[in-house]
Amino acid sequence: MRNVLETIDFNGAKFDSLGVNYLLHCLPGDMATKARAFDLLSPLMSPGAVVFGSTLLQGGVARSFAAQRLMAFYNSKGIFSNTQDDLETLTRELEKRFSAVSVETVGCAALFSATVKGSGA
Repeated sequence: MRNVLETIDFNGAKFDSLGVNYLLHCLPGDMATKARAFDLLSPLMSPGAVVFGSTLLQGGVARSFAAQRLMAFYNSKGIFSNTQDDLETLTRELEKRFSAVSVETVGCAALFSATVKGSGA
């Protein structure tokens, strides 16, 4: 088990793709703080590798009443930490670190992919 908010020591081959599905909304802090995970994961990826994932957002996306209630409950229990997570900040943080960034939303879920820059970013 590894903590994506701490340096990860890994001696194996670099990855050509790396998935972080439904992870970010569970990490503590705001989206800019959570994006540190990308900085710590990037050294594990080959130049040109693709990072992809999904997360649940509160700002800049449509949220149904059920999604609002469920997120409020999970945030109150400490399962989620996404009260400050929004589409604009997610997109901006990905674009700072990667190229060919794509972010699509389905309801309140953001589906994203991005390419590691040539040097391993």
